[in-house]
Amino acid sequence: MEVRSNATTITVSGTHTFDQQIDYRVIAPLRNKKKIDPDEAFGAIEEIPGGQSKIFLKIIGTTDNYEVKLDKEATKKKIVSDLKKEVKELKEAFQNRGIKKKKEVELQKDEYFDWDN
Repeated sequence: MEVRSNATTITVSGTHTFDQQIDYRVIAPLRNKKKIDPDEAFGAIEEIPGGQSKIFLKIIGTTDNYEVKLDKEATKKKIVSDLKKEVKELKEAFQNRGIKKKKEVELQKDEYFDWDN
C-alpha cells in the first residue's frame, strides 16, 4: 500500500494475522535537514536522484508488543539492484562512446497530420 499526501509518500507492505501477529515493511523518506552519519544508519538509507533519502524499516511482533528495526534485507536487495543498474549503464556508455543516439519523434495521441486535398 502506498500512502500519499502533499507532505510525503510512505510505502507499507506486510502481513497482519488474526492472532494479531504483524510483519510490516515500511519505506519512508527522510526529511531531516541535519546530515545523517551513514555509519550510524548501518546502510539502511537510500539516496534517490532528487536528493531525497529513504529508509527501510520493519515492524514485527504483536500489536501489543512490537519492535521497529532497520530492514537490512531490503537495503541489501536495493543496493544489489542499484549496482547491477550502474554496471549496465557503464557498459552501455563504453559501448556507445562517440556514437550519438538518433532522436526519434513520436506523435502523441492527439497529434496528427491533417492533409487537405
